[in-house]
Amino acid sequence: MLLTPVVIAAALYGYLGVVAGVSLVLRWRWWFDGRFSLRKFYALMGWVPLCFAMLGVLSGPRYLVLFMAASCAGIAGELLVSLAYHRFLGSPVWTYSYGARSSGYTSTLNVLPWAFGGLLFQQLGLVAGVAWPTTVPVMEVVAVSAGALGLGCVAFWPLRRFTAAAGGRFSVVAFAVFCAPIGVVALAVSVFCGLRYGLLMLACSPLGFFTEYAYGRIMSLFFEEPLWRYQHLRIDHGHTSFVTLPLWALGGLYFHLVAGMLGL
Repeated sequence: MLLTPVVIAAALYGYLGVVAGVSLVLRWRWWFDGRFSLRKFYALMGWVPLCFAMLGVLSGPRYLVLFMAASCAGIAGELLVSLAYHRFLGSPVWTYSYGARSSGYTSTLNVLPWAFGGLLFQQLGLVAGVAWPTTVPVMEVVAVSAGALGLGCVAFWPLRRFTAAAGGRFSVVAFAVFCAPIGVVALAVSVFCGLRYGLLMLACSPLGFFTEYAYGRIMSLFFEEPLWRYQHLRIDHGHTSFVTLPLWALGGLYFHLVAGMLGL
């Protein structure tokens, strides 16, 4: 279990060290000109495919499959969440600045960040497995969580008409109703699959929140516009938002189960 964090650190610091060295030797000044370019973005994010390539060599090809699965699952997941959020609360949860697709709900740049996010939550799931072992098959957890999410939506989302969301306005109460199905998922997996999964969701919430904020804030040092902006309960000019905390709890479980279905 310690191999993967070591590989991540080696890929990140080794790659960025080489890039920084080459930039100094060649006197590249375009790093901090504020302009966006795909060359700059992928030069900054090149450590992610390097990390997965190293894991593929050292730990097996399933990590290469995880790279593709997490990328696709992340983009699909954020599209579904964005569409549901907009429909429920009357405005987008976020909008992307660069490579925006589907009305800004997602971006073509998100393949690499979502791949790493999937790896991060897979590693957190392994830690949870060591702390709270379970023999529940992963497909059973998938079925329980999917069923609980569906039932939660059916039970709570009709309450929208009693909130400001009925008039297309955001409110904390309306957002709480929107997120209530996530609480149903946490309760269901804790009761039927083991407390480990409820605690995992609880841990995924701040991990996703701080990782996303750190990534977005660091990238904003190189581009004149942030990669995305949140619309409600914003923090630091929209780089992140309190609305992400419950969303990351569900997202972390989602990626953990994707990795589990791949046998990781």
